[in-house]
Amino acid sequence: MARILAHTTPRMPQTSPRYLMALVRQKTSSMACRPGSHVRLRDPTRNARKGHLFTRYGDIKIKNAKHKNDPRPLDESCEVYLSQFSRAYLHHLHRIGEILGAQLNTIHNLHYYQVLMRELREAICRRAMSETVERFHAERRDQVRVLQ
Repeated sequence: MARILAHTTPRMPQTSPRYLMALVRQKTSSMACRPGSHVRLRDPTRNARKGHLFTRYGDIKIKNAKHKNDPRPLDESCEVYLSQFSRAYLHHLHRIGEILGAQLNTIHNLHYYQVLMRELREAICRRAMSETVERFHAERRDQVRVLQ
């Protein structure tokens, strides 16, 4: 992907937004947002509708049975109102096919990516992209077991 981005993005108009279809993995997002790529738009909603939620410390598949009776919020560090809903409730909504579950999941994933992209933009401005990406991956490696 890095080779393709390096080849194609310089050939695209700089005044137009660039959209990477289904680029929802944090690792590839941080790569795509490196200075010079001009890639800014993503669509994490498909994963949300399928019950795959992103958090700072790892991804959660809310459809998994282990969340059936889990009273914890999805992500305690999340600033949106979704943190008031338990994993058990989100699991229930997903399992019964309630549209509210897909909506709440989408709100969460969109908010997550807004925060991530803001942090990456700030890192670019500070000329600290490598350190920020390294810290991001270290947090995920160190904390992924917290979500299990």
